Amino acid sequence: MLFQLLGLATRRSRLLQQALTSLYLTLSTFVATSVALGLVALFGVHFTWMPVAFGITGAGLLFYASLLLIAESRIALASVDAEMDFVLRTRQLIAPPRAIKNF
Repeated sequence: MLFQLLGLATRRSRLLQQALTSLYLTLSTFVATSVALGLVALFGVHFTWMPVAFGITGAGLLFYASLLLIAESRIALASVDAEMDFVLRTRQLIAPPRAIKNF
């Protein structure tokens, strides 16, 4: 039981790390989009593809981060379910009989 929960916590932490990295990259590409728009306005229309490319990349990274966070929340739910099942199975060994009647 404990090793199963540790495995789930490890998977969650890795997913969260990837999601945060993706969100930071998303933020930086959206900032780069703003800078590229300023450069295009300053120097002319020769590099109009740059803001579009940064914007599409940022949107893709944001979608990827959302998928990672959805996967992490499903693992979190599985972890909580496993913990609650364990508690409910072991309550009869630890809890007094009058406390068990309330469930």
